[in-house]
Amino acid sequence: MVSAGTYPLAGAGKPTEDWDCKMQTEPVLSLQYRNMNIGIAALTQSLKPGFKLINNTNHNIRYSDIKVRYWFTQEEKNSLNATILHSKIGITNVLTSFTELTEPHEGANFYMEFSFAPGAGLLMAKDTTRGFIITRVRKDNWTKFNESNDYSYYPHGTILNERISVYLNNELVWGVEPSIVPKTSDLKLLYSHGGAPADDQIPIFLRFFNDGNTSVYLSDISFRYWFKEEGSFQFNFIENYLPIGGTFAQGAFENLNPEREGANHDLHVSFISDAVIDPFSSIKGFKFKIIKGKWRPFNNKNDDYSYIKETDAYTFLPNEHITLYLKGILVAGIEPQELAYSIAETDVEEKMDINLYPIPAKEALVIETQFQFSEVSELKILDLSGIDQYVPYLVDGNKITLNTHKLSHGLYILRGIIDNRIFVKRIEIGI
Repeated sequence: MVSAGTYPLAGAGKPTEDWDCKMQTEPVLSLQYRNMNIGIAALTQSLKPGFKLINNTNHNIRYSDIKVRYWFTQEEKNSLNATILHSKIGITNVLTSFTELTEPHEGANFYMEFSFAPGAGLLMAKDTTRGFIITRVRKDNWTKFNESNDYSYYPHGTILNERISVYLNNELVWGVEPSIVPKTSDLKLLYSHGGAPADDQIPIFLRFFNDGNTSVYLSDISFRYWFKEEGSFQFNFIENYLPIGGTFAQGAFENLNPEREGANHDLHVSFISDAVIDPFSSIKGFKFKIIKGKWRPFNNKNDDYSYIKETDAYTFLPNEHITLYLKGILVAGIEPQELAYSIAETDVEEKMDINLYPIPAKEALVIETQFQFSEVSELKILDLSGIDQYVPYLVDGNKITLNTHKLSHGLYILRGIIDNRIFVKRIEIGI
């Protein structure tokens, strides 16, 4: 890239002279780049760019008039440090600084700028920097960079890299700066139940990730944990641990009517906080807990919509059954589907002495009553959309056998009327 203009250039042993680059048919300066993380994956604890400057003119150029910008994304934002590992113009003559971009750019939220002290001397006419200037960039906490999405990064070989911009007297003379791109937010979470075996609590351990290119305020985020528990209880929300000082969590419970798949309650948690989740970064270590009054046990924790059994204190997994909201709008996860009928209206075990077996059912489902009845006026198995599956059944004394062998694996609603008494129950058909 040639930028028209008049530049003060230095002749060898002569006073500074002005030279008009409009007459220059090739770039005033160009830059040769090599990734010095040879054989190292793009997911790495340090960046290690190397570069040489090429003077394409017939005039000497002061290094102190040159600046170079290397554009990159910083994941898991932390303080940055640069160390010059090699420079034949003098390690102390190569200066570095970091600038965080105020707008998202293609492949960059930071740039590292190289400048040069007067002691660096001259880049002679038609000459190239002797040897690569090699730099190592790391974060204070040594967390990893993902170089694969960095604007200036190229993994292999030595190239003329126009994605590293070069400036002479603060005017762009080589390369193309990354363009500003639209702001995006891409929130995700990882979940663990913390490995707690106790049935008297529902632990919720979370890590929030912002894979978008713009910061998100924690106070704009909320989540819902969906669970099922029969009976009337008072639930309590407990903050076990919040990783950010000055942050508070608020939890509110809702009884769901109509019920949803695997849930007749939900916990909605929001935050009071000045904290932000930076672009391409995360906040880890949130720990919450649901308990009942007097620490009564939870009966069917494994059946809860938001529960994943395959986690432990050290294993966090994506969980689409915990729904995530940004300013009240669902941005991640899947809310459980509403059931066609509210199971909360009647409780089979309390209001009608009925046993269902086997659960999950396969070829057949048996309803066994502990009382003699005279009439079955309705008996249906519905899918979660409320569509009748037209399952035949046979009455034999106080037993009713439904033929379920044609039903696909999944959750269904059993609805019946026996002696004018209505019952509704969720059932599962196994494989």
